[in-house]
Amino acid sequence: IIAVSNWLGLINNVFLGLDARLILVNILFALTSTLLLIFVRKKAKANATSGIFFFFFSAVSLMIFWPLNAGFNGPMLLYFAILPIFLSLFLSRIKSYFTLLSGLIIVGVFFWYYFLQPQLIVPYVSEFNQYADNYTSLIFVSWGLLEIGLFYREETRKVHEKLKEQVQVMEVQYNALKEVEEFKSTVFASLSHDIKSPIQNMSALFEMLLDQDIPLEEKRKITQMASTQMAETSAYVENVFIWARSQMGGLNITKTAF
Repeated sequence: IIAVSNWLGLINNVFLGLDARLILVNILFALTSTLLLIFVRKKAKANATSGIFFFFFSAVSLMIFWPLNAGFNGPMLLYFAILPIFLSLFLSRIKSYFTLLSGLIIVGVFFWYYFLQPQLIVPYVSEFNQYADNYTSLIFVSWGLLEIGLFYREETRKVHEKLKEQVQVMEVQYNALKEVEEFKSTVFASLSHDIKSPIQNMSALFEMLLDQDIPLEEKRKITQMASTQMAETSAYVENVFIWARSQMGGLNITKTAF
């Protein structure tokens, strides 16, 4: 935004026929902002160092602009007012306040110097030039503020969308965990019943084997039934252990077509 504004401002200053020294400083400022733009784009990141450098460079440049652009009758302070907003793109709140305070001190020093040297201030050659320069500067600054506002709105929208996606993922994960817990509860309820019943049956069979009134042949049948029941229960428990290990990640299953 600043780079484009500088080149447009340079064209505007040349068109209005402002002081040649102002044009030269404007060219330097436009080239510097363009180089910083290329640097930031190449790095794909704007860091605090580049932000602080550009703020102070802009503050000093604008104060050099100031007397060459009619002083308080010109738009330079309007441009300075937008610089603190750019600090928020690079710095934290505390660092932004500190840097802004330092910048205001620099501006104050320049103002005091120009107050003692009023002959340095170059007035406009006509009221039309003053009107045109201030109005075009107002357009550039308004455009810059609009772009910053749109940038923040877009970034906020991206953050909200990302949070929304994360919440949706968390809901899916929560529902999946809930289903797993419900499934495990059902499985263990079934297991407790399926293991309890065979054990009770075997206990009853063993009690029958101790009964002296039951014939030997009948006891053989009971023993065979108990053995079968024990084998089935053992296989069932083994299957339960295999399933439990698979749930705890201790079992790898390799599927093979046959």
